[in-house]
Amino acid sequence: SSLTALPRPGSLVTTSNVEDVKAVQRGPGWMWGEQDGGARCLGHILEFDKETGWATVRWNSGRTNKYRFGFDGKHDLQCADPFK
Repeated sequence: SSLTALPRPGSLVTTSNVEDVKAVQRGPGWMWGEQDGGARCLGHILEFDKETGWATVRWNSGRTNKYRFGFDGKHDLQCADPFK
């Protein structure tokens, strides 16, 4: 089958699943205050670099910034349910 299962909501965004992630929210390494618009706000990955472990995210609030998904062992992002 050519179907790909999406990463489970709550799982960390990693180099192995970043290409399949449809929506994100703040993860366990989050240290960026309210940049995302609040703890339950969703965002979407616009671009990512597997070598550096950084991704650019646009939050539903309209803000855009870069976040870690493995850089220095930190995970600012986790997968979110894109339908919530």
